[in-house]
Amino acid sequence: MKKKGIIAVIIIAVCVVFAVVKLSANKKVIEKGKEVIDRSHIPVAVNVESVKMLELSGAIIRPSIVEPNEKATIAPSMSGKLESLSIQLGSKVGKDQTIGKIDTKTLNVQLKNLQLTADKLKTDLDRNKELFEGKALSETQYLDSKYAYESRLLELEQLKQQLSDSYIKSPVAGTIIDKKYVAGEFVSAGSPVATVVDVDVLKIYVYVNQSEVRFIKMNQEAHISASVFPDKSFKGKVTYIAPSADNNYNYKIEVQVRVKENPELKAGTYVNVKFEMDRKEDVLQVPKKALVEGVKNAYVYVQNGDRAERRTIRVGRENGEYIEVVEGLKENEKVVIDGQINIVDKSLIQAKESK
Repeated sequence: MKKKGIIAVIIIAVCVVFAVVKLSANKKVIEKGKEVIDRSHIPVAVNVESVKMLELSGAIIRPSIVEPNEKATIAPSMSGKLESLSIQLGSKVGKDQTIGKIDTKTLNVQLKNLQLTADKLKTDLDRNKELFEGKALSETQYLDSKYAYESRLLELEQLKQQLSDSYIKSPVAGTIIDKKYVAGEFVSAGSPVATVVDVDVLKIYVYVNQSEVRFIKMNQEAHISASVFPDKSFKGKVTYIAPSADNNYNYKIEVQVRVKENPELKAGTYVNVKFEMDRKEDVLQVPKKALVEGVKNAYVYVQNGDRAERRTIRVGRENGEYIEVVEGLKENEKVVIDGQINIVDKSLIQAKESK
């Protein structure tokens, strides 16, 4: 029996030792799995393209949407029932032209009553003035009658202003493009009853960068094209150039188009605006897809042997899939055009030149 007990103890001891060894081995495997693998010696596959001297297009082209010269809502200055609204869709209206009226029957009655009261107070004032001058009336009584009359005159002026406000007028000259009410309906003060646009002159707004704005001048002719008119070109004129850039370093340009000279062009049309400029040869350019962080804070990765070098650059005008490089690169240097997301400055790379 003692012999069997000894054997059992030995077996248990062996099992314990085996378990300890196994757990220790597992722990080493787990700890090894947690270790950060150094991949800095593994090159990242990227595509590169040489910086080239390319001909820059002789025009600046920007997409935009045609807008009316002016657009305004027509709204009454007072609330009430619409007595009349003499406009339809397409109606032509002039600036400050009356196009409707709020019912003022109640105000007219108030005006008559107030006028009668004012006339009576005026008669009383004239009589009291004679009495006061003849020492038959105190100064206080005379001044009270004067104040009463002047107060009624002020009320009359206020009521007349309300009657004047009952006329609904267009703030700008143009064409009615929306009508929301008809005569007989109740409208609130400030609630739009119609919309008017001035489409005798159309406006187009575009944005150009700091390298392009110097080529655009006031009163310069602009050529407008639209896909809905594939065989036509419309003429416009530069009427505004922003004196300072926006937060994206772009400058706002306004182009005006006279409808009389371009009757087919309508507000809301998608167009391309082209500004002609002198053709410029041999301009350093890179593919737009080489830029990291876009145009505003542009930088690229330049191949330097088997390493990627991060380099800040200054860009200029766009030219299709390419963009002008004003500063930061030299001809024939190779920039990464694909794979930038996987690299940082000084990363080891395996470069393949794009054809």
